[in-house]
Amino acid sequence: MSDRLNKSWEIVAADDCKGGSLMGTMNVDLAIAGEKVVIVGLALQVCTFLLFLVVATNFHFRMLRQQRSRPLFVSDSAESNTTGARWEKIMWTLYSVSTLILIRCIFRLVEYAIGNAGYLMAHESFLYIFDMLLMVIVLVLLFVLRPANYIPTKIEDLRSESEAELGSK
Repeated sequence: MSDRLNKSWEIVAADDCKGGSLMGTMNVDLAIAGEKVVIVGLALQVCTFLLFLVVATNFHFRMLRQQRSRPLFVSDSAESNTTGARWEKIMWTLYSVSTLILIRCIFRLVEYAIGNAGYLMAHESFLYIFDMLLMVIVLVLLFVLRPANYIPTKIEDLRSESEAELGSK
């Protein structure tokens, strides 16, 4: 499923680039067609991103359900409790960052749908708020929360966690 999602994301990005290049031509008909291609590309991007969030939320609920029925770690040590909660921290980071990126995508869709003479294109403050500021917040969140710190980097770490999990069953 995620492979199909990634491929569709790449197709949307390629189509969006084509539309952007058409918008820069001096031919009015091509510019209008390019604008429509960009709008359709942005709408598909929003839909694909929403589908990704649905899949991620489904995964989250399934993991919570499985954790309630069969805890990942039976021992009461602090280390095993933090190890078992790693995936939840990653998921909440994913939700936070994804919400900000989705807001940005929707803003871009509305901005292009309104058109070049629209209110959003005429006032740069909206671009700074809904484009630059949201991406700065995403970067800060990823820098502070560092989701990569919750993922074991060595094969030995993965083996020790899986052995601890198998030994506790």
